[in-house]
Amino acid sequence: MSLKIAIIGAGAWGTALAISASRHAAGHQVQLWTRDPNAAKQMQSQRTNQRYLPGIVFPDELSCTSSSVPDLLAWAAKHDLVVVGTPMAALRNILLNLKDVQVPVAWLCKGFEAGSEGIDSGAMPHEVCQAVAPHLISGALSGPSFAMEVALAQPTALVAASAHASVRQILVSAFHSPSLRVYANEDIVGVEVGGAVKNVLAIATGLCDGLNLGLNARAALITRGLSEMTRLGVALGAKTETFMGLSGLGDLVLTATGDLSRNRKVGQLLAQGMDLQQAVQSLGHVAEGVYSSRDFGPDGKRVRVVLLDTRFNRDDPGPNGDILGAAQWNWLEGELRRPGAELIVIGSSIQVLANQHRFEKWGNFPKSRDRLFRVIRESKARGVIFVTGDRHNGEISCQKDSGVGYPLYDVTSSGLTEVSSLREETNSLRVGNLVNAQNFGTITVDWSLPDPVVSLELHDAGGNIREKVSTPLSQLAPPKG
Repeated sequence: MSLKIAIIGAGAWGTALAISASRHAAGHQVQLWTRDPNAAKQMQSQRTNQRYLPGIVFPDELSCTSSSVPDLLAWAAKHDLVVVGTPMAALRNILLNLKDVQVPVAWLCKGFEAGSEGIDSGAMPHEVCQAVAPHLISGALSGPSFAMEVALAQPTALVAASAHASVRQILVSAFHSPSLRVYANEDIVGVEVGGAVKNVLAIATGLCDGLNLGLNARAALITRGLSEMTRLGVALGAKTETFMGLSGLGDLVLTATGDLSRNRKVGQLLAQGMDLQQAVQSLGHVAEGVYSSRDFGPDGKRVRVVLLDTRFNRDDPGPNGDILGAAQWNWLEGELRRPGAELIVIGSSIQVLANQHRFEKWGNFPKSRDRLFRVIRESKARGVIFVTGDRHNGEISCQKDSGVGYPLYDVTSSGLTEVSSLREETNSLRVGNLVNAQNFGTITVDWSLPDPVVSLELHDAGGNIREKVSTPLSQLAPPKG
């Protein structure tokens, strides 16, 4: 079936897909849109995109056009499929102008949205769409792909991800060919997390290689990075198996090791001594990992994890002193006040050098505890979990608040045990020894529910769940008073 396909954005990737689709045996008619009318005229007359894909000749079925962004809706409505090939930073404005289009819309960008005035950072593309164009029938086209290789018709495999079967099907019909295989996937969260996080890991791998740390280090970084990517994705509602496929492992390996990778190149340039601005400017292309790295980390998008080394502060000892030093407080307050987190997980260190560190109970330092609670309240987070190691005596206690009962659990080598009846003076979620030689613990959140459910799991060395407890996020409200 021949389709009329509109592709918005004449960068390397948008152009490559436009070329590929216009070569399709079905005879698709493809229009490539750019905001710059002079660029559109030049590409139309020269039949090539000299800036991004020099030497690649456009098929006759591909035409180039330009218009103002507000006129996109009328233009897009003339097509059977609209593909947005702009960088992540432009997606919100483009979708806002397409919000009333009746045909399927898909995006190509990979990353988390950067924050701006009135907009929290960390939104995935489908969340941006839900915010500005909730009625669009939409999805994502992603996977391991370098634009030049697709334009040259070299073998490539992609993923069409959407909750809508019609979007998945039309993306397959538009782009699936002997040289470009397109596989359908319902897990748009997993596909988008993989696409965003792999760019960050590619920068790290480029740094690793640029510093000549060796192939062992590269393999460890990619493998452990895949594990972190998977845990983050699952916490945000993705399926584990998605990260073993094209948009997870496949895209990570390509972007972290391929010489055509812009994100990998950024890491290599940083290793050579360039600052970030110089590295990005030298590319001439967008490297989404630079922006995604600000929103990806152990905290993820909605969950912020803060690991404290609660060593006794020798410069301010005594019960009226402070358990943290000035530098620790500056870092902690900066992390907790950074916007965007709905759940904050605060943990103490679990590695202790014998006879060198002294851990103290926060309850013995009321000034420190009250200061911590004040910063947590200012963070506007919906819930807080305190993760502590019981063998380190690092307990953090919340003062009771009428009407809010905090469940209290202890994770030890013997399993997960409710101990709230033993701690009548405290309201907290307490997890000891989350990770050691025998135990592996995870905290996951089901964000799909009106009141998201926070689950604590204790795993054995084989990854099997030994114990699990779940608590509504509303019952983990920050301490008051």
